[in-house]
Amino acid sequence: MTDIMVTNNSSHQVIILGAGTSGLSLAYQLLQQGVQPLLLDEASVVASSWRKRHPQLSLNTHRLLSGLPGMPLEKSLGAFVTRDDYIAYLEAYATHLRHRYQLKIRFQTHAIKVEPWKTGWQVISHQGYFRSKQLVVATGTDRIPYWPRWPGLDHFLRSGPPSNRMVHAAGFGHVEEYDDKAILIVGGANSGIDIANHLIQRGRFKSLTISMRHGAHLLPTRIAGFPVQLISPMLNKLPLWLQDQLTHGLSRLCFGDLRPYGIRTPTTGLATRLAMDGVAPGFDQGLVKALKSRRIEVVPDIDRLSSDSVIFNNGQQKCVDSIICATGYRNGLRHLLPQACIGPDNTCHELPGLWIFGMNPKLEGNVYARCREAEQLAKEIYRELSQ
Repeated sequence: MTDIMVTNNSSHQVIILGAGTSGLSLAYQLLQQGVQPLLLDEASVVASSWRKRHPQLSLNTHRLLSGLPGMPLEKSLGAFVTRDDYIAYLEAYATHLRHRYQLKIRFQTHAIKVEPWKTGWQVISHQGYFRSKQLVVATGTDRIPYWPRWPGLDHFLRSGPPSNRMVHAAGFGHVEEYDDKAILIVGGANSGIDIANHLIQRGRFKSLTISMRHGAHLLPTRIAGFPVQLISPMLNKLPLWLQDQLTHGLSRLCFGDLRPYGIRTPTTGLATRLAMDGVAPGFDQGLVKALKSRRIEVVPDIDRLSSDSVIFNNGQQKCVDSIICATGYRNGLRHLLPQACIGPDNTCHELPGLWIFGMNPKLEGNVYARCREAEQLAKEIYRELSQ
């Protein structure tokens, strides 16, 4: 660790790694308990993960389920808040906490390693050592984009033009960049469906194909004008198996059988898949209509790539200009936390004084779930500090 700039060697009651929605929600609840946390974030501003998303993005969760504690989102922002409006909201929220409660947020502080220290925990960073009695890791599930590796990929990338030959969903960019292109989206979960919706609404692609390994869980965004996502807090109180049945029934009622169009339902139910694997469903905003009218095509998993085309495992072959990998993320906790926290299945387990917060996706929406969970966690941390 000789490259660390030891400009800091401070101790605190509570440190929160991450100044996103989870970290800010917990900070607010701790402040209500009279506990002054320190937030550390590797970015230079709050909401860094939102800023990386494509500019067409809107929240899939309804405005009423997406506000942070103590400051609801304004009605004027609409039912599904845009990326830029949500970033502005998070900036205002952080400013509010800093001015009213003197919340301390230290930016550009990249955590290299977390390790036990005396009666608490130590965060090793390039800015020095930060120590606390209680440490909360709220760095999010989407820190590291996952890139698949297919046979022939290197040859494919070398043979084609460099402009957006292959991008991750995290770097999708402006939808206009894909005009007049033959596009392949890899992945049928939330990100892949979201990008497909935007491309369909734009309507200027040469062709659009979606490769789905396990099929897709699809839900309507609205039914008769009512935002379907608003019922998710009630659904979340039910057993997973019942959530699976109800969401499957809703999908079939709204879309019918999509197997003739290439979309099969995953063997694991929607809610169970979300809880076990973190794979969120897609929300339809034009995809199903385009699929049924044969404007787009769904194909199975990729087998290999050649210099100018993609070969799927059913033998089908397509020439494409751009591949968009909506293949998910890795949380990076294995490299950050002590090995005792990491289970054989890559799950992370808390140790005394160390809390892993905001890593479990919920059907009701992650922001809404974190707001509820933050209040309970703040009380638990306060009790630990009081002992």
